[in-house]
Amino acid sequence: MRQGGPAGLERRGPLRQLREAGRPARRGQGLARPLLQRRHLHLRRAERVQPLPQAGPPRPQGRVPEGGSVKGWGAVSDFDGTITLRDVGDHLLLHYGFADKRTIEESYSLKVRVEDFMKRAFAGAALSERVIADFVRERVKARRGFREFILFCEANGVPFEIASGGVDLYADPFFAKHGVSVKSFFGRAKVVEGGIKIDYPFLRRTDLSSFKASRVARMKRLGLKVVFFGDGPNDFKAASLADKAYATGRLLRLCRERGVPASPLTDFTRAAAYIKRHS
Repeated sequence: MRQGGPAGLERRGPLRQLREAGRPARRGQGLARPLLQRRHLHLRRAERVQPLPQAGPPRPQGRVPEGGSVKGWGAVSDFDGTITLRDVGDHLLLHYGFADKRTIEESYSLKVRVEDFMKRAFAGAALSERVIADFVRERVKARRGFREFILFCEANGVPFEIASGGVDLYADPFFAKHGVSVKSFFGRAKVVEGGIKIDYPFLRRTDLSSFKASRVARMKRLGLKVVFFGDGPNDFKAASLADKAYATGRLLRLCRERGVPASPLTDFTRAAAYIKRHS
């Protein structure tokens, strides 16, 4: 996502059926099908696991190291433009005419918080949950190897989580579509008259950028080396703290400008291979 502060609420499990008919979880079909159950992280309640709705076998998206024990690593990722090939929030706003390209581009300024932009932009976006879920299923594409990477982490005991300024309203359908479960923090969105109201419970005392960095720092305090994936200016702090960063778009340019080591993010299979080699 763009720049800004930590936004997101941890979720697992599709938001009702129509809620994006489950996060567009459309992953490779050649790998094991066990649906990883997405645990919803409720900040005021104990974490619990909820099953995802059955999704068809995903198509293979690249090979990743198989089974075995991989110790000492954890992974944190952004969502929009990182796991997905295009920022879903921006895509929705542009496609349905609730924002223009100039407004979207300005939202990536280092002076703009992602969470603030999302709240303002979607306040007047009169979209239903069904429309958003259908949009995700039909138009949102995942970066190559994402589902395989989730299965790799699950099989090897590598903790993986997503911290995003995006919202559950389109994230849930995405994950359901790909049949995967991921610990994640997304904004909580609710359809109201004339638009969508967004709240970020996990950002009560911080911003998205700092929150993402705090998730990396948390894993490091647990004694883990951390791989981070991102694409926007708001991912820079987290990328700077990580032991290994994969970046694309604005984040990759920013890392190069400021001398922060980062490998181009083309697909997730390279990260799985890297973790395996350095374990």
